[in-house]
Amino acid sequence: IDGILAYMYTMIREAERKHLPFTRADLVEKGRSIVLFPGVETWFDRLNAFGREQGVQVEHYIISSGLREIIEGCPISREFKEIKKHTGKTPAILGLDVLNLSNSALAHGAGGGDMVPLQAMDWYNNENGIVSLCWHWYAPEKNLEKNGGAWWQGFYSEYTDFDLAKALSGEDKEGYDSIIADLDHMAGVLKELADTNVPILWRPLHEAAGDPKYPGNAWFWWGSAGKDAYIQLWQLMYDKFTNEYGLNNLIWVWNAQNPDWYPGDEYVDIMGYDCYPAERDSSSQKWYYDLVKSSTSTKKIIAMTENGSMFDPDGAFNDGTRWVWFSTWNGEFCIKDKQLSDQYTTFDEWNKIYNSERVLTLDELPNLKCYPMDTEKYLEEHK
Repeated sequence: IDGILAYMYTMIREAERKHLPFTRADLVEKGRSIVLFPGVETWFDRLNAFGREQGVQVEHYIISSGLREIIEGCPISREFKEIKKHTGKTPAILGLDVLNLSNSALAHGAGGGDMVPLQAMDWYNNENGIVSLCWHWYAPEKNLEKNGGAWWQGFYSEYTDFDLAKALSGEDKEGYDSIIADLDHMAGVLKELADTNVPILWRPLHEAAGDPKYPGNAWFWWGSAGKDAYIQLWQLMYDKFTNEYGLNNLIWVWNAQNPDWYPGDEYVDIMGYDCYPAERDSSSQKWYYDLVKSSTSTKKIIAMTENGSMFDPDGAFNDGTRWVWFSTWNGEFCIKDKQLSDQYTTFDEWNKIYNSERVLTLDELPNLKCYPMDTEKYLEEHK
């Protein structure tokens, strides 16, 4: 058993033995009485300001089991508030990243990765939400920290000398073995979710081709060796996860950003594009939708798999641009200076989008565990 969980279990048993209250409310109340060291309350503000000066987006996570309730009761809880307080709604899809579960990340002592499967299970089982996983996959350990980059920048082409084409051709056997080891390890992670019947929108190898308006600018290593190597890697991953490991809970979401890089209908369930338009551009991004749609003649669902500014749902509907979901990235695209940001999407648009009849939020999802569902009945009840 995990050491922290064992400690929490012992606390619960001891509290029961001594007839002491041990509820979520009790932990929150304990948090209210915490006396913080000087500077702690302003630490987040100062660290965020320093990050902005350095061009770095700083993110804060709670990674210790059992501390969330206590933190919610103390003065620093505002850093972890959701956007629900402004719109009254909660997004239906939780987007998570398994980057710190890559072997290279673990070799450098990266933490927090083991919480991702637990977050996914909690969101699906307890909140009835949809889970999306992407993978900022670090290159093999020996290929990191190139061109002055830190190890944690090792998914960018600029900071690794890993050549995917050489690894797949057998010229770099050590590189190939590293890729296989990473895939095997990640399959083990995803199997935890499969074994607990948690469906996943699985979005690996994203943005492989870079920006289609500027060919040849792949910024991730899985695209820097070209489309043939990328397609081979996608198909290799699909074969291992689907046929070797039997991960039938994965819904494969492809967004290489270029129709020429499409790996084939049999390897793709949903297609997508990551859109980052100008600040407060609420247009439907139809050009990108049509680009993705041209990847195959087969009818596929198309999603805006990442976005900065959010699009107007009525405008998109009128354009025939039927993005099946959107997934707004973090940082200033959502939250800035500890509150909802209107830098990229106006407050009026935030409220319009989340309360639109064309947008499903968490409270409007059907019971995802009861299929097949009566579609006609559901639509009638949710007119």
